[in-house]
Order: sequence, then C-alpha cells, then structure tokens
Amino acid sequence: MKVAGYNLIEVMVVVFVLGIVAGVAVPACEGAIAGYELQVAARQVVSDIRYMQNLSRDLLQDGLELDRDGYYIYFNTENDSYSIYKNFSEKIKEYSFPKSVDLYDTNFGGDRIALKMNGLINPGGTVIIRSRKTGKFLYVVVASISGRVRISSDYPATGSD
Repeated sequence: MKVAGYNLIEVMVVVFVLGIVAGVAVPACEGAIAGYELQVAARQVVSDIRYMQNLSRDLLQDGLELDRDGYYIYFNTENDSYSIYKNFSEKIKEYSFPKSVDLYDTNFGGDRIALKMNGLINPGGTVIIRSRKTGKFLYVVVASISGRVRISSDYPATGSD
C-alpha cells in the first residue's frame, strides 16, 4: 500500500528552487525601493517649494512690500538636508533626506532659494538629488521668471525654462 505524501528529495528540490527565485527577486525589489525613495524625496522638495510660494503670496495679500525677501530654503549638501526660514531668522521646517538619497548639489548661487513676496524665485536653478543605491539622478528644476517647479530625470538645459 502506497502512502500519499512527498519524500525528502522532492521537498529539498522545491526549497532549492524557491531559494533561487528569492535570490533573484530580492535585488530587483531593492532597486525598485531605491527608485521610489528617490521619487519621494524629489516630490518633497517640489512640495515644499510650492508651499513657500503660496506662503509668500499670502504675505503679499497682507499688504507687505513686493520687493522684500520673504522665505528661504537653505540646502545643506553635507548633511543631506534643507531648512525653510522666514525672514532669515524664523525656522519653519527642517527636512532630512532618507539615508539612501544624497543631496548631490544645487546651483542657485549659493545653497539657498530666496522667494520674493509675490512667490517668484530669483535666481532659478536646480536641486540635484541622487540615489546612493542605484546612482540614478533626479533634478528639481525651478524657473526664475515663472516660478514653475518640476522634476526631471534629465539634466536641464541652461535657460530651458
């Protein structure tokens, strides 16, 4: 009489095959997670810049001078973080990038973005962030005249916006 079930060899083969599949799938998932973390960091920068633009416009509606500087973002490439200030002194927010994301560089003429009371940014520039795991770059591009903020996977051409 034959007993239904699996023998030891069959179980070992199945475990071996599952181990190979898991060994191939895990590195692929790590790359996807690193890409997601990079996108989230870029979107956070865009969100904070747009938030500052709205705060600046609110100050303008309150009757303050148009040419005064209002809000600033100071980028710290050493610590992979940035801070938002109102009138140089009042810190509103501080954001640190995830450990897998490197604040690679900025080109705003110093490491800061200054917003006028009408929400315009002068000068425009780019925030460059990089994934430490994949080496992929994303660029947060800020146009100086229009104030448009966007994410690009390609390095922006000079004067493109």
